[in-house]
Amino acid sequence: MELKIKKLINEKLIRVEAKGEVKEILIQEDFLNQNSNKFSICFRGQNQSGIIELNSEEINSLYEEIKRNKELIKGGKIIFFETETSEKPKKKK
Repeated sequence: MELKIKKLINEKLIRVEAKGEVKEILIQEDFLNQNSNKFSICFRGQNQSGIIELNSEEINSLYEEIKRNKELIKGGKIIFFETETSEKPKKKK
């Protein structure tokens, strides 16, 4: 993953670039208010790390854009993580 950020400090444009690997994606759901769901993409590089937070509208917009251009995507992988509350399989004797 690569991030390119432009920031205006004291009327000067500063460019910051960071490269890293996505370590985890967190989803915080609010069942009472569906519009306040938050998606956090956590990444870590050699000299930098960070979290990108997106709301539901931003995720839907991103999904629609990817859906329109899905023929350009050559491959990918889906990783499933177990949570501590998941039941673990019982060992057979």
